[in-house]
Amino acid sequence: MPSSERITGKTLTLTLGGIERACDVTGFGFSSEEADDDVVTYCDAAAGGKFDTILTVSAIASTASGSFWRYLFENPGEEDVAYVVAPHGNAVATANQPHLTGTLTLPGGMPELTGETNSTSTFDVEFKCDARPVLKTTA
Repeated sequence: MPSSERITGKTLTLTLGGIERACDVTGFGFSSEEADDDVVTYCDAAAGGKFDTILTVSAIASTASGSFWRYLFENPGEEDVAYVVAPHGNAVATANQPHLTGTLTLPGGMPELTGETNSTSTFDVEFKCDARPVLKTTA
């Protein structure tokens, strides 16, 4: 069996709210956690329970107009924001280089803004996805 194609971390595309954000992004990750829900149906339990999908993004902090940080600052709590994550950086989704797509809610409040002498300010932000991402394998 040939080696699987690897995600190298050199070419990511992250579109959030219709705008490409890769130039501000330094890292990303999807994770799942048990949903904060007091009602789990038998179907939920049979399927393994209820889970929330979290998209975590690390980025440079910039207060410039059009920056990722500024977008979050100016749109707290915005709902149904479309996202596309292309871990391979490819413009068109394929079977071997799929895109992850869906909608999410921007966090409320203010994104983190810190500073240190002689270093670039960065921040991490978590987004609660509205559902598990769709693995898009075609254009």
